[in-house]
Amino acid sequence: SRIIDAHNISKTISGKLLFEDFTYLAKPGDRIGIIGANGCGKSTLLNILAAYDLSDTGTLKIGNSIKIGYYKQEADDLKDNQTVIGSLKEIAEYIDVGEGRDRYLTTKDLLNKFLFPSNQHGAFIHTLSGGEKKRLSLIRLLMGNPNVLLLDEPTNDFDLSTLNALEDYLDNFYGTIL
Repeated sequence: SRIIDAHNISKTISGKLLFEDFTYLAKPGDRIGIIGANGCGKSTLLNILAAYDLSDTGTLKIGNSIKIGYYKQEADDLKDNQTVIGSLKEIAEYIDVGEGRDRYLTTKDLLNKFLFPSNQHGAFIHTLSGGEKKRLSLIRLLMGNPNVLLLDEPTNDFDLSTLNALEDYLDNFYGTIL
């Protein structure tokens, strides 16, 4: 039943204490927002909770069946010589998003849901704008079918339509979101 158990973690960078004695026991269905000024350690905390970085103190345990999808501020998972749909199909052909008639979403379904018109599915990634690349990076993350989402400032580079699509997706997401 463990998702993410963080006990008494702390982190100091370049002599600046970002946080200390932080404890969080994730529960199914958690929807947690992390707010704070620039440079206060929000991204560092997410990096530690995703096990991308180590805390200075404390312990972090992640459940055996947990699959974390971590959306970082910088999109670094795209290959310019791939097509949009090809970059998704290397991860999965479809994902299982719950129950009922619309339980499965294909790569095309997800591209359409996140506002990629069908004539752009075969486009090479190097032809996409910066915002489109960020959107594609988000879709790639979702194609991994995680049960925990860590979203580091996901609204920074998205237009209102993309934000609405993300909000709709998250409304129906069955896992934990930070």
